[in-house]
Amino acid sequence: MEDDLLTLYGNAAENTLLRLCNRSYDNLVEKFGEEVEGEMQAPSDFRMAALLLANHLYENRVPVKSVSISMVPYTLDMLVKPFIKLTNEEDS
Repeated sequence: MEDDLLTLYGNAAENTLLRLCNRSYDNLVEKFGEEVEGEMQAPSDFRMAALLLANHLYENRVPVKSVSISMVPYTLDMLVKPFIKLTNEEDS
């Protein structure tokens, strides 16, 4: 049960960040990818941002707590910002 929940949060985090960046996974890997054990993957800072967001979603399952509101860490913005595509024009 917990494994399914973690997979759901991980997929949701990755999809959310890709939408935020206005990129597909393939485009992200093509432009910024890193080779890891012979396979091209998303850049490590993007992967870290997805892990941070998934962890935040897991730790804060209720949107607002009666005691305090838990914000997404600023670190997430810092890690994702370089990959945000500002226009829909093709990259050169």
